[in-house]
Amino acid sequence: MPPRRQPLQRLPAAPRPTHFLALPLHNHSTLRTRVANFQRSLFDGEGKPLVRGLDRTIIIDPRRLHLTLGVMALERVEDALALLQSLQPQLRALLAEQHTAVKVKLEKLDVLKTERRTGADGVEEIDAHVLYLGVPERVADDEETLRLKRVCDVVHQAFKKAGHITETRPLKLHCTILNTSHRRPRRREAFSYSDILKTVTAASSFGTYDVERVELWEMGSRGPNNEYISCGGINLG
Repeated sequence: MPPRRQPLQRLPAAPRPTHFLALPLHNHSTLRTRVANFQRSLFDGEGKPLVRGLDRTIIIDPRRLHLTLGVMALERVEDALALLQSLQPQLRALLAEQHTAVKVKLEKLDVLKTERRTGADGVEEIDAHVLYLGVPERVADDEETLRLKRVCDVVHQAFKKAGHITETRPLKLHCTILNTSHRRPRRREAFSYSDILKTVTAASSFGTYDVERVELWEMGSRGPNNEYISCGGINLG
């Protein structure tokens, strides 16, 4: 009689994220206005989308803009806040006495979770699920962006070492302004990045902004103005 097969064991599901570390950008009115104007430019005068796959449910409210430094499933928020507080002397040393903030230069449009397709004219087109504003990639001659990335890396690595952040991919600083994960009714459908690039260039600059704090925000939360709810944080200066 052949041996009985052992039933396959299912891996435990990953815990649902509860919080994330953020560099707040939503408090800059100039950025909110620039992002809102850009988002409106993706629709015609009658409110119809000029981009295939676009609808208003995937637009990120400018009052929720930020850079993410790490996503976590926390059991005790106070442990994360204590760790963040413990990093303050190191971060202040990185910034030196003359700096009380990091400068975030939002100098490009780019996409994540891309798909490539051939259009009706035979030309390859790019679809995507996330559109974001990005910081400069090359920082050799850009002391401000180098300082920003060093500060972010210290925070990210400390929370990873403590086991709070389990993501293994390198940290990528980006400010999301379209995200199809919010699409309603829920379905997986990308938008056309190629259509967006017909109206703007990838090198579009949205400005430079001072960020003075690192905060712990509650995932999916909404404050009175639709902003994320902060559980606390630290000043960089």
